[in-house]
Amino acid sequence: MSVANLVASADARGRVGLPVLDGRYVATARLGRGASGSTWAAEDVARGDRCVVKLFGAGAGAEIAGEFRRLASLAHPSVVRVRDVGRAADGRAFLVTDLVGGPGLDVVAAIVDDTDRVRRFERLARDLADALAYLHARGLVHGDVAAANVRFAADGRAVLLDLGLAGAPRDGVGGARGTLGYAPPEALVGVRGVAGDLFGLGATLFEAWTGAPPFGHGLAAVQRMLTTRAPRLSAVRAGLPPAWDDLGAALLASEAAQRPASARDVLRLVARASHDGTPSLGDFSAPFPEGDPLEGVFVGRAAERETLRRALEPLAEGAAPRAAIAVVGAPGSGRRTLIESVVREVALAAAAGVTTEVHVARGEVEVLEALVGVAGSAVAEADEARREQRRFAALAEALERSAASRPLCAVLPESSLSEAFLSFMAGAPPSGRIVIVAPTTAPVARPFVENVVLAPLGDEAVRALVARAAWGEDVPSEAADAIVAAAGGHAALAAALARRLALAVREKSALDPTALARPGDDLTAVLAAGFAALSEEARATVVALSLTSNVEAARAIAGLDEVSWSSAFAAARREGWVRAPGVGEGLTSPAHAAIAREALREPAFALT
Repeated sequence: MSVANLVASADARGRVGLPVLDGRYVATARLGRGASGSTWAAEDVARGDRCVVKLFGAGAGAEIAGEFRRLASLAHPSVVRVRDVGRAADGRAFLVTDLVGGPGLDVVAAIVDDTDRVRRFERLARDLADALAYLHARGLVHGDVAAANVRFAADGRAVLLDLGLAGAPRDGVGGARGTLGYAPPEALVGVRGVAGDLFGLGATLFEAWTGAPPFGHGLAAVQRMLTTRAPRLSAVRAGLPPAWDDLGAALLASEAAQRPASARDVLRLVARASHDGTPSLGDFSAPFPEGDPLEGVFVGRAAERETLRRALEPLAEGAAPRAAIAVVGAPGSGRRTLIESVVREVALAAAAGVTTEVHVARGEVEVLEALVGVAGSAVAEADEARREQRRFAALAEALERSAASRPLCAVLPESSLSEAFLSFMAGAPPSGRIVIVAPTTAPVARPFVENVVLAPLGDEAVRALVARAAWGEDVPSEAADAIVAAAGGHAALAAALARRLALAVREKSALDPTALARPGDDLTAVLAAGFAALSEEARATVVALSLTSNVEAARAIAGLDEVSWSSAFAAARREGWVRAPGVGEGLTSPAHAAIAREALREPAFALT
């Protein structure tokens, strides 16, 4: 199908003002309108049947039609079929899907017979979890799992509709996504991930059983998500086996890390909770996801997380108890991940209206200077130490002026300059409206600093990381024990070893615990071995991305055509070397970048 043309005038049948796409899809009625665009019931003139067209707003990104073409290859009985995608002459993207004409989700709660209602509910849960396992295994997230987006087909199966927000995972890009009341808290700051789909599944199942969503509708629902737990299913309506209470609570956890690891896991839990205990076909047939199995995963650090949260939360009210927070730990201990996790929680609370908005700025000291219009390099002083102090004083004064209208949290990278500025800010009593946060390797000895020291990951946290990397597959206890022993509580090393395990599980390789993880291996050794195991094209991709975060420039450096680049990028991402598009560009960590740059020194390695 060629790219469509939009005709906004009357169509040949006299329907004035309703869109006609490519002369083929004739809109008959508007079904709904949202922030992303409008949805229409339509007639497919070429096929002589009815369909659904979603026409997106002019602001939709240029990549959206490409993402939708991925959806067109999907084939699952509980995922609505995509018939066509395109872009109108005025630039607007559209998506055409089948029309599922059966009843909506409310028919389940209305069933009078208890046995029939339980059976219908259990099948609904299996169908939807199976559909999500299918999508997630192909690197796609639905993005809007909600009661309104589920209908029943003529044979009784549940079908997941509206793929308008579907696509690859995204980490905090753009504004709120999804349907309030069903979207997870993190969706308020633009996150689109597997855990969010599982939250939406939990809210949808809750409504199917009880007749109402767990937190209500709209922004007030998001506020309740952040401040209270969802009611247990049995507390609202009795009749389900007790295991459903635990599954519902896990799906509706406000923190993504507390939800099940994958839809495959949910399928198993649904089977165990159901009366017949029969797993669905998808429990065994769904392939592994295309991307990094640990993308977006955060385990452990409950105590450190709470300490950092307590230090940051008062900032929204202009009452931060410390001017500076140092997150202390060795490289690879998870400092940056912890900082971003808690900063996101602060942003979520503000987006939900629970607290006042906080301005979050990220970057080196020079970025802060540019933000507030201070020329740090222009400070005139012969003595270097005094010049630095004057520079910091000018920046601190400008930051205070900027924070007078909105509290500011500045997240700095690890560097000597960042630590020096953090130490400077921690030397004076806080105003309450500015907090500087940075990772350091040692505690900062200043009077007004909060040192959040990261202890080694506990054994259970490492086991949780291993379980998530395996994506619902059973892991031999000796393999998990080997990783726990070799990692020694080091977060990045545990993650690298868990990815190695995931690769073995995916490829159905024999798991030799002694080859998987050897006590004494450090992060550098494990990453170097992982880099050497990549294909030549994947290594070139990793090295190119260590030199520039611009994807087109990196592809040129690697000397790969578009098809080869796509394949190599996917392979490198699958083994945890590069970030997914939309989750931040470049390599996974500075340790990965160091290994890649070291490869450039090898005589046998060359880029075009």
